[in-house]
Amino acid sequence: RFNTSEKSRTNKNRIQIGLEPGVPLILSSMKNNGSAPPSFETDDERSYFLTTLPIHPLFTKTKDALKTENVSPEKVSARRNRDELHELVLQTLEKNEAMSTNEIAIALGYKKLTDTLRQVVSDMIANGEVVYLYPEKPRSKNQKILLNR
Repeated sequence: RFNTSEKSRTNKNRIQIGLEPGVPLILSSMKNNGSAPPSFETDDERSYFLTTLPIHPLFTKTKDALKTENVSPEKVSARRNRDELHELVLQTLEKNEAMSTNEIAIALGYKKLTDTLRQVVSDMIANGEVVYLYPEKPRSKNQKILLNR
């Protein structure tokens, strides 16, 4: 059985061990994505620990400012609402004749097809804005989507 001081020491060690891998991971991730390093603050008694994570410079820029720097705003913003995705899908299909849904997702800066994007494309097909390249085989592995002209 633990006495109170041993129990307290064990809990402090668990907290410390739990935090150790997190800080180096945060530091390396911020360095890899080009963010400024975080700042750490505490008092002399170490009664608190305050970390400030600065916002990445590209996050604060407007889409117009990004265009002048030749940085695609689609690659910067990961979260988009359905209306934004709808417009971006239309723009992407105007530039590229026919694309699979996975190709569209990658062109929009996603690593894979998201549920929201899948739903937006599905709604666009239902509304007749876009059509399947092979309408008789909607689940074909070679299926592509193109604008309905």
